[in-house]
Amino acid sequence: MPPVRLAAAMLRYVDLSLVIARNARALRAAARQRQVDVAARAGLARSTLSLIESGERRITIEDIRALCVGLNVGLRDLLTGAEAAVVAPLRLDDE
Repeated sequence: MPPVRLAAAMLRYVDLSLVIARNARALRAAARQRQVDVAARAGLARSTLSLIESGERRITIEDIRALCVGLNVGLRDLLTGAEAAVVAPLRLDDE
């Protein structure tokens, strides 16, 4: 992959990670749930959830799945606010 494309892809990844982090925290707060409770349902340590929500942890696909389980939300909820160019290739409408 040419350096410019790689840099653009990395920026989209960072942006997407921050969107997921922001949404995870907002969804948890809106549901008035404690980090420890969401983390337990998600199978994550509370410290891991804290790092995800603060944007300090690189989010993996396993983390995203765990967040959906722990927060009892769909992927679309975690991606709200992400740029269409980043979300479109995921083909969420094909669910």
